[in-house]
Amino acid sequence: MKKTIQSIIAGLAMGAFLLTNAGTAQAAQPFVWDKVDQVQKSGDLTYYPVRSVLELAGIQVKWVADEVRTKLVLSTGDQSYQLIVNPESKTLSSGDRVFGYDNINGSLMVPLHFLMDVIDQAAVSVNRQSGAIAITPSSENGQVGLRYLEGYIAEPKPVEPVVQAPKTTYYESGQATWYGAALHGNYTASGERFNMYDLTAAHKTLPFGTRVKVTNLNNGTSVVVRITDRGPFAPGRVIDLSMAAAQQLGMISSGVAPVNLEIIG
Repeated sequence: MKKTIQSIIAGLAMGAFLLTNAGTAQAAQPFVWDKVDQVQKSGDLTYYPVRSVLELAGIQVKWVADEVRTKLVLSTGDQSYQLIVNPESKTLSSGDRVFGYDNINGSLMVPLHFLMDVIDQAAVSVNRQSGAIAITPSSENGQVGLRYLEGYIAEPKPVEPVVQAPKTTYYESGQATWYGAALHGNYTASGERFNMYDLTAAHKTLPFGTRVKVTNLNNGTSVVVRITDRGPFAPGRVIDLSMAAAQQLGMISSGVAPVNLEIIG
């Protein structure tokens, strides 16, 4: 007799829940979400914190903001599903499904019908008076599933190419000289005509086309020149610059300057 009365009382208590997505009784223990102080109402809709409710039922919720599109990724078992977050319209979309959401005090809130639609392998019921939710698994292992959502596909942002500064390698030091009008237009050892207004230079051994950074040790100025000719051949002199290069180094009047040479390409 005592057992019968207890059963009737339990039945009345469960009657306070309105069953909304399953019509048969469930044997598994329900997950009961009762943090009703977090429930928010807006018009005819009742909003629930999506992470709090779903994680109670064993569904992992992850916010992904480092991809091409911001996503809410829901995972259960070995399956993951995605909802695209559209902050302008305050909607979550997945395939042909679109749900409204709200962001209240930093928590993403979803309407009750979102939970009813996407939760699978479970009965979802809500208490009319308190707003508490019961999620009762229908599978033997008690695992809650998801439905109507498209599978998660990672969309990493394109990697921006890293532009590195040219690598310089110390080559030698010595005296630099320059040449100009007297040889302007003549053929150089590389076969191209010398133009005193180009940033070029002569070197005894470096391959033609090598780009060399020349630094004037008297004033710290530098210029990058391209090797097109051979020379200079006087002792202690390491490079013979075009007039334009010598002007940038501030050595036109002196004619000679101590320099460092660095190969950059």
